[in-house]
Amino acid sequence: MATAQPISGDQLDGKPVSSFRGDWSRTRRWVILLSPIVILIICQVTARLVVSLFGNSAIYPWLLVYWFAIGGLIAWGGGREAIRRWARSPRGTWGWSALALVFVPLAFYTALPAWRFLAIGWLWLPWLIFPLFNALIEEGYWRGLLLNLYIPG
Repeated sequence: MATAQPISGDQLDGKPVSSFRGDWSRTRRWVILLSPIVILIICQVTARLVVSLFGNSAIYPWLLVYWFAIGGLIAWGGGREAIRRWARSPRGTWGWSALALVFVPLAFYTALPAWRFLAIGWLWLPWLIFPLFNALIEEGYWRGLLLNLYIPG
């Protein structure tokens, strides 16, 4: 894989910003750009197929298909170099990081009505794993891979 080269003029706080535009072919860019539509279609078909088998628990096979699809795209389109870059410490002022924490209480507020469903013992594990894994993989796809198509990283 070719290394990314800084694009002339891209700077943050006077330091050059590297951008992951190194070896993406035109076809790879189009595949990644159109991938949300394809993923939605694949997930819709999956949901329709598994709902008759699993009923209300059909979300679990659907999530596995969704996570494998976007995880595969991250691995194919971004690779290890991009993942390391996305996971590094944020640049800029601390206020932007603090702003992200403002929305955390909203997640708890929306989860409160679901507490009654957790009386079923086996639902605890997926309920705890989902937010941890889903947040990482979705941020990697939507804010990492797709934004890196045209916005320097």
